[in-house]
Amino acid sequence: SCGGNPTNCCETVTISSSGNAHDYQWTRLGTFRQFGTSDDGRPIYRQDPSSQNYLYYLDWLGVWYVNDNLLENMGGLINWGMPGARMIFRNNGASTDGARRDQ
Repeated sequence: SCGGNPTNCCETVTISSSGNAHDYQWTRLGTFRQFGTSDDGRPIYRQDPSSQNYLYYLDWLGVWYVNDNLLENMGGLINWGMPGARMIFRNNGASTDGARRDQ
């Protein structure tokens, strides 16, 4: 949750795929920039350039979602922490690469 301070969160997140998501969910791949925060203090990201896709964390499920309906548990992309699934978080030019990001 960015240590309680949204300015500690990554400003930019890039989502890509070399698997089936690239073929079926290509509109949800790309660069996302921090847009705001959820009620639990986690960052919410919006896809560039000003699309209707959002990247957000659902705390009660423990997953990251990409969907056009903000904070909804339906449709889009979901990160269940599958082996090989990775997200790249960028904060002020520095990259963090992890198989799962739940903080």
